[in-house]
Amino acid sequence: FFFGGMAHNAPPKNDKGKKSKSFDMSRYKQRHIALRMAYLGENYRGLAVQENVPDTVEAMLFNALQKTCLITDTKTCHYSRCGRTDKGVSAWGQVVAVHMRSNLKEGVEFVATEKDAPSASTTADQLPLSDCTVSQNTLSASPTSPIASAATTCSSSTITTASCSSSSSPSSSLSTASGNPNARELDYVQMLNRVLPFDIRVLAWAPVDADFSARFSCAGRVYKYFFLKRDLDIDRMREASQLLVGEHDFRNFCKMDVVHVSNFVREIRDFTIEPCSPHNCDQPTSLWVATISGTAFLYHQIRCMMQILFEVGARLEECDVVKTMLDVEVTKNKPQYPLASEVGLVLWDCQFPSLQWSSTVEAQRLLMAKLLEVYEDRIIKSTMVGAMRAHLQTEMLFSSLHSSGRTAHNVRWKDMEEPPQKRKYVPLMQRDTEPHFEQRVESLSESKKLKRDSNLKKGGEMRR
Repeated sequence: FFFGGMAHNAPPKNDKGKKSKSFDMSRYKQRHIALRMAYLGENYRGLAVQENVPDTVEAMLFNALQKTCLITDTKTCHYSRCGRTDKGVSAWGQVVAVHMRSNLKEGVEFVATEKDAPSASTTADQLPLSDCTVSQNTLSASPTSPIASAATTCSSSTITTASCSSSSSPSSSLSTASGNPNARELDYVQMLNRVLPFDIRVLAWAPVDADFSARFSCAGRVYKYFFLKRDLDIDRMREASQLLVGEHDFRNFCKMDVVHVSNFVREIRDFTIEPCSPHNCDQPTSLWVATISGTAFLYHQIRCMMQILFEVGARLEECDVVKTMLDVEVTKNKPQYPLASEVGLVLWDCQFPSLQWSSTVEAQRLLMAKLLEVYEDRIIKSTMVGAMRAHLQTEMLFSSLHSSGRTAHNVRWKDMEEPPQKRKYVPLMQRDTEPHFEQRVESLSESKKLKRDSNLKKGGEMRR
């Protein structure tokens, strides 16, 4: 779980004899709000809400929004998401937008509602308000605090809750000025985090225009993929990754969805592969991270690209196989190959350069403390598994020496760690292939063809 392995919040029970009061949203004004979110995907079947599937991230978010009376229902809240993540995929910079209840009466842009009545006075369901956003001066005033320590490593022009690496620091800032009306707004971050499951967190919020779409207003998306080096040739992977940079037709690097998508051209702006730590980065157990920046991505595109790079890094394929697969005239049918694991994939940043993200000092302090909890929990478990593995290696070594009569000098540790022999590798260009685009369209059922035609008339395409 995201925070210390704790269980999910159980739904509260109504006190006996007490009648729950219905909430009258018409007494409040509403604003269009963007929320920046983080979540671990291991316990969820993806981000998007699904019928009869309770364990999605959006199902938990909608439940929290309704429990805090920030929305009345999911149909009228004008909800939009930036990047749709699949089962098991995590996020640090996911962004959604929604019409939400406001504590303010004037001074900001409100959205039109059926009945624009004056805001009611503060009630018990509203949280105490504090100085809203964290300014650069506030952070530098307490250099010993965890929040200040994280912020001082960032660029002086951008203060965010995300990582500060130069290749992927979020483009939107978290700042405020004296007299900002948002300082008197509801503490959306604290309200939602108090009722959300522990592995889903709201990081910050930002006021947006009424026509803002988290999907279409996004300037770019950044994904990170974490993996163990093992015996991979990183230089070969880097060389192959640069062939993916630029504008290409990525139909051979995705799960083709011909009902919603007819254009598979996407632009990758940057693709880097770096060690997570400069120490012992050549060891098989060292962690590395691929950072991929682009405008938008196709279904399973990141995991497809990483799988091909892994095969290149394992010296099973040449770097030029990437160029061959990008040429859809040469490779009209996608070769069959598995997806890279979803475990290491993180939607790291959704880029909205003009947004000013807000969060309270207290909310950031709690988030920093909770992140430390989950880090401690995972590092302890990781060390425990490492100790078990080392003990097993020792037992296997002595067992091997005893049964074979060999000495420790002629038994290699690598022999103890090699996985069972896999079947013979078949080169990508010699494998069975999937149907190409035209074949998939032709094989659609009549109902799906009608849906596809409708999508084409609207000019709509599914963007990840």
